[in-house]
Amino acid sequence: MDASVLVFGSDETISRRLAAMLRQEGYAVRYAQSASELEQAMQRTAPDLLILNAVKNGGASISIADLAKAAASATAVLVLVPSDHLAEVRRALGDRPAEYYTNPVLHFDLAAKVRAMIGAPGDNGYASSSHASPEDRMKPW
Repeated sequence: MDASVLVFGSDETISRRLAAMLRQEGYAVRYAQSASELEQAMQRTAPDLLILNAVKNGGASISIADLAKAAASATAVLVLVPSDHLAEVRRALGDRPAEYYTNPVLHFDLAAKVRAMIGAPGDNGYASSSHASPEDRMKPW
């Protein structure tokens, strides 16, 4: 079974890009765009990693309250956040263990961060391996 990742964010374009990039790496990926979708997804099957996409694109962003609620119910949490909102997000999450990644997000860097947090597909009993070319890994999403 592939390592599973759940991407949560209100910007569908960014969530789809993240999901596609992580699938290229061999992860099983789902995404949720609202707090209710996230709650349903977490009830079905808890992911190995929850990526909270707080990156704004065209003004779209999930609320800090939704970020904190989502982080409370996950095992491993990676928050994508603009550097100018990092302090605000850290305060909202309190002492909840989370990793943070600020803009710009590069495929290679994000994939490495995910591998460091939950292992590479193929490690720890997970099937598959990276399918992304070296050129694709260096592209910003």
